[in-house]
Amino acid sequence: MTVLLLAAFAFLYAAHAKTDFYGDFVRGAGEGLRNAARVTPYLAAALLLAEVLRASGLLEIAGQLLAPLFRLLGLPEGLLPLYIVRPLSGAAALSELETVIETYGPDSFEARAACCALGSSETVLYTCALYLGSVHVRSGRGILPIGLLSGAFGAILGVFLCKIL
Repeated sequence: MTVLLLAAFAFLYAAHAKTDFYGDFVRGAGEGLRNAARVTPYLAAALLLAEVLRASGLLEIAGQLLAPLFRLLGLPEGLLPLYIVRPLSGAAALSELETVIETYGPDSFEARAACCALGSSETVLYTCALYLGSVHVRSGRGILPIGLLSGAFGAILGVFLCKIL
């Protein structure tokens, strides 16, 4: 219903302003398709990286290396794969969430913490590939580390809030 009202408002405003509503729409749609075609290789690279990490066993090795840090921070070790793939792929992170729920149960602390971690973090590499690729940024030095740190902070804070609430 909201979409219909918004579309009606846009149409009425365009008619009142005497603009070429249809022509503007077609030009905007064409520009959107060109942007999608320009960004697709960056997205494919991010998704390929996520799958290579999983298939090569590097995901498990990274999990073993990060396990002491997780224990130190008081984070459930069962969430390690989720934390590792979240910056790469939302679909892979949802798959890991499904595994956590199946393993520990939907009402477990681990499942609640995994949901909070997913909801308070971002697919940083995917997002960087999408946005930086669409505007042709060649050097985004600080963007990736800051994005990864903020995602980690959000996910850790989400788990902490699950503990105290």
